[in-house]
Amino acid sequence: MLAFYDYGEHGGQFVGYRVAVSVNGKLRQKYYSLNHYTKEKAYELAKAKEDELLGKQTYYFRNRVLTRATSTGIVGLYFRFDHKSRCQKLQRLVRYAHMKDGKLLFKSWGMTQHDLTEDEWFEICRFIKNTRGLNNNTFEKILNKYPSPEKVNEIYDDMAKKLNIEKRDGAYYLPIYKDAA
Repeated sequence: MLAFYDYGEHGGQFVGYRVAVSVNGKLRQKYYSLNHYTKEKAYELAKAKEDELLGKQTYYFRNRVLTRATSTGIVGLYFRFDHKSRCQKLQRLVRYAHMKDGKLLFKSWGMTQHDLTEDEWFEICRFIKNTRGLNNNTFEKILNKYPSPEKVNEIYDDMAKKLNIEKRDGAYYLPIYKDAA
């Protein structure tokens, strides 16, 4: 995100451009002060930095450690685990990521207490169709890629094994690490 702060708009008396982009889960930011640059030069540098960071954001997102087993066979749609901080239990997600107008768009659907139903799959496919502007033929093709509950469970079991995640009573948990002391 590129923002301009004029006199009195920034709490630290800063005047100039600020670039802030999350890359690989960490906030990256850079300031271009009008004390050091002309307004045009500050904007030019800030825009270049924003483009660089957005490129890194896309790179890290696409190259995140995901096994082939997480793929749904549809570009941008994959299975993954997610968890809230302080919570050992993991949630199963279906996540979609797509570049639109130069921005990375995410949407996730959780599967906490149940398997992925055909109705949920239809909603996911419809969202993808509307986001990417797919024709009805392509929509039907992705709709027919509905993974059976058995296949979804197989995918998550495989991911859990590779990531050293425990499965107890049908739920997935982060392993408990005890101090060696």
